[in-house]
Amino acid sequence: MRSVRRAAAFKVFWQAMGGARRAGAPGFGTRMRAVPRMVSQGVRGRYPYLDKSRIGVAALGLVYVISPVDFVPEIFLPLLGLGDDAEPVIVRYLNRLSDLLFVMARAANHREGAPETEW
Repeated sequence: MRSVRRAAAFKVFWQAMGGARRAGAPGFGTRMRAVPRMVSQGVRGRYPYLDKSRIGVAALGLVYVISPVDFVPEIFLPLLGLGDDAEPVIVRYLNRLSDLLFVMARAANHREGAPETEW
């Protein structure tokens, strides 16, 4: 079920990225200028799927990335300081990649008629 949701989310993301490149679609600047309006609508409860908790988590993440506490290691130890920011992204990427490869292997086995391994 979880991989189905991931696939659906990836499909929606890919369609949104494709829609951004179409002629007449709003550009990056236009979309960024719409973010404050979207956040204010989300706080008021008028924007679907964007509640106060999601806005709060995004704001805390932004504060962490911008904060001087995060900047201190990057001054003294540039590679290690940037590593703490990159690690979650790399872990998430590897997790998604392993899920993709697992699903692709299952699909290949299904096409070949191999029996399904119970997990």
